[in-house]
Amino acid sequence: MSHRFGYLPEERGLYQKSGLRETLVYLTQLKGLSRADAGHRVDACLERFDLQAQASKNIQTLSKGNQQKAQFIAAIAHEPEVVILDEPFAGLDPVNQLVLKEVIGELQAQGTTILFSTHQMEQVERLCDRLCLIHRGRVVLEGTLAEVRSERGGSCVQVTFEGGLPTGLDRWLTILETKDDRVVGSLKDGLAPTLKGLMDLGPVVEFKVRQPTLEEIFIETVKGSEGTLHEVQP
Repeated sequence: MSHRFGYLPEERGLYQKSGLRETLVYLTQLKGLSRADAGHRVDACLERFDLQAQASKNIQTLSKGNQQKAQFIAAIAHEPEVVILDEPFAGLDPVNQLVLKEVIGELQAQGTTILFSTHQMEQVERLCDRLCLIHRGRVVLEGTLAEVRSERGGSCVQVTFEGGLPTGLDRWLTILETKDDRVVGSLKDGLAPTLKGLMDLGPVVEFKVRQPTLEEIFIETVKGSEGTLHEVQP
């Protein structure tokens, strides 16, 4: 059964004093492959991630980024049906992040199921078909990206005031971001009452509805769930 799964933990767990290729071949054999087949797959992965020159080096001598790539190889070299990735981009520079995204895309195209755990919402937007937001052990939001955006898309506004942000904004908005004279927030009331209420607080020079980013949806959902979560705690 274990050969059907691949797992990349957030914390690195490779044998630090063993050679890179030796370790990866051993771990791939544990998934049921012969030594020859494991070697072929590991060599192909080492080439893809530009690690051929590091193959004989002890893992403890590798950079954090190369150790992360090595651990990713350990998760996929046996070609599992399901891959679980916990913060897979940690320690990787932009070039290697791009390579990793390409490989993840190839796995998806081959029909591999990928469970992706991360706090980087921009990566979720780029890579995931469905999402599930868990806060304090409870699911507070789930669905496809299109469903989530459709459900939350009309509730986010960006407002710019003249002369600085006034007090009392939280009466009308769940505040997601503030910068200089501008605030981004989700509506607590209807659009027209909110605009009137904000204009009563100070001179509004811009008021527009826009689609929230996934990070903003995350913040809004977590803030909105706090009361409910506190109620169920013993």
